[in-house]
Amino acid sequence: MLFEAEFSEFVSGAVMIILATSDATGRTAIGRGVGAWPGSNIDQLIVAISARQWPRVIADLTPGGPLAVTAADPASYETYQFKGNACMISANGVDVKRSGAAAGRMAARLHSLGISDEMSAEWLMTEDVQLAQMRVEGVWKQTPGPGAGVKVDR
Repeated sequence: MLFEAEFSEFVSGAVMIILATSDATGRTAIGRGVGAWPGSNIDQLIVAISARQWPRVIADLTPGGPLAVTAADPASYETYQFKGNACMISANGVDVKRSGAAAGRMAARLHSLGISDEMSAEWLMTEDVQLAQMRVEGVWKQTPGPGAGVKVDR
């Protein structure tokens, strides 16, 4: 599936990112991403994850496991879920800075909505950033209301 410009702009903006994985036995894990952006191929999504905060999510993706990435704008509730398989790749200095900038944008958005900086800091940890590289196989609209849960076909 093409990771189109519309989704690239959305996930690169001030959105909360929730991750869901499962291990080889089917046991699930959840975590938060701290920044996302399109990959080098048109069907790739890169998600920054704090290995310190979410080690199980990272362990599940080490062999290239399934990943669901839900990105939600906390001001409008516009939400999309991206599904596919992912593997962990190394983060470089540019990636770490990009993740920090994403965390800063999200913290500012949450602050404007009345969420304290202390609370958002728990959600937006950037210590030991690692990257999940996902091949997007499907996109679902998850914005509450009519059409929630509908697969986006392009």
